[in-house]
Amino acid sequence: MCIVLGGVNRNRTGPHFEVLAEIENRLMESNIMTTVIKPSFFMDNFLRIAKVEDERITLPEFINPNIKFTMISSIDIAKIASYIFAHPQSFTHQSIEIGSDEVTLSEAATIFSEVTGKSTVIEGEFVSGVAEKQWLEEKGYEVDFELMAEINPTRLSLSDWLKVQMIISNEWGAIDDSINVV
Repeated sequence: MCIVLGGVNRNRTGPHFEVLAEIENRLMESNIMTTVIKPSFFMDNFLRIAKVEDERITLPEFINPNIKFTMISSIDIAKIASYIFAHPQSFTHQSIEIGSDEVTLSEAATIFSEVTGKSTVIEGEFVSGVAEKQWLEEKGYEVDFELMAEINPTRLSLSDWLKVQMIISNEWGAIDDSINVV
């Protein structure tokens, strides 16, 4: 099994995407039993890009706030990889983009507010050599959510992931102990 980034081999530009595409192509052309899984936007990116100040969370505008984008938690990546290892014949020589949830950035801000109890706004831009805003808006990830439900029926929504993060790190404030995480 090989893990590369979502969008590889779908006109996603940049040196590392091109190298990953070449690796994927060579694996698929080989006789090696392989499956390539391609995670979409990592929910865990929010740990790095969300800014918490007092009673306010700021999310940078890395995509138009009204365009849906697919995301996945690192927990779900591990669960999907485990499933594929347990069922190798079902996925041999396949390339699969994986995701857990699909929301707009505006919906993500609402979810942050609801789960954390802190006002959440979209403000400023996040510039990265990796995440191209135009690619996310025009092409985005292509995830088969029916397949995801089959191989990972307990996948985390953004809301569930955020609840887990609050329990683990208490980064965004206290969480009500009565909330059922997953």
